[in-house]
Amino acid sequence: MLQNIVKESVHKHPSGNPFAQMNTLQAILDDSKKDEVSKFVQKYPTVPQTSASSLEKSQKTVGHSSPYELTDENTATSLQDRIPTRHPAHQKKEEISGECQKLMEKFDGTKKERLEKILIDDYTVAPPNFTTQFLQDYYLKLNEFLSMLNDTEKDTFWGFREAYEKYSGLAITNSLTQHQFTQSGINFVQKKCKSERDRYALISMHMKVGSSPEAENKSRRANHRRTMIFISNFDRTEIWIYFRMIGYIMNNV
Repeated sequence: MLQNIVKESVHKHPSGNPFAQMNTLQAILDDSKKDEVSKFVQKYPTVPQTSASSLEKSQKTVGHSSPYELTDENTATSLQDRIPTRHPAHQKKEEISGECQKLMEKFDGTKKERLEKILIDDYTVAPPNFTTQFLQDYYLKLNEFLSMLNDTEKDTFWGFREAYEKYSGLAITNSLTQHQFTQSGINFVQKKCKSERDRYALISMHMKVGSSPEAENKSRRANHRRTMIFISNFDRTEIWIYFRMIGYIMNNV
């Protein structure tokens, strides 16, 4: 991954991969390895990093900015009021909203602001709103947040994730069997991949996913790490087709 990040920096591809950034790498590393990366960045300051301000500007442009904010005092009430009835979290909205509030109390400053945006997306967005741009922005925001955390804070976040991610709208495909997921992928190819460019990108994307190392275990944290590794290897067209496909599957569960 680091090699791809440096390559993006040196060649400055106009269609560069937004996930080939130091923030993505720092999001999946432990503290000791993050220190090594930080020393490297100091030597090569041109290595790209995701800009939080530019990301937020992008989200406002495409209509993904949140219409409200959460605070320790109103997190539970705000989420309960905003969770759609068709959302997986609706059946346990009181419990989940309360746990979100407890989680936010463990962070402050910019970390809390980043976490807030993630929780809003997790528990208020439902089909058919999983657009290609929304999904890309979501994972960029998630990496931005994770890159700020130390090991203890990451353990706290991922512990919450393990317990409650199944109620997140972003985890809606977890209810599918492998056969159902595969069939949804086939439907996407047949209905949405009309151009030769799309089909070529889909084939090359699948080849890169297939050749990437398996997750070290079945945890959400390990799966996120694996996903970020193969996404960082995609070119821009492959990233776009990947999130188009995932969005199609999520919106048609």
